Amino acid sequence: MRVDKYLKQNGLIKRRTVAQRMIESGKVLVNGRVVKSSYEVKIGDAIRIIFPFREIEAIVEENGVRIVGQTGRNESDPNSPRSPVN
Repeated sequence: MRVDKYLKQNGLIKRRTVAQRMIESGKVLVNGRVVKSSYEVKIGDAIRIIFPFREIEAIVEENGVRIVGQTGRNESDPNSPRSPVN
């Protein structure tokens, strides 16, 4: 499966067009290398996604994806500095 489609289908990036733009700008690395959107992911590939305020590291598995590392601010974290306070 293409890396842009894989990122969308596994919920790592919400839209395929956003995935394509991030890949083109070098913000998605597979096994430590910049790839094209057409790169075919394989089981065991290590994917690193560099967002503006966080990074995600994941491993491609047979059943989907396994997140192995995450750094930076998480929008769903209630203690995040930019989250609204009730």
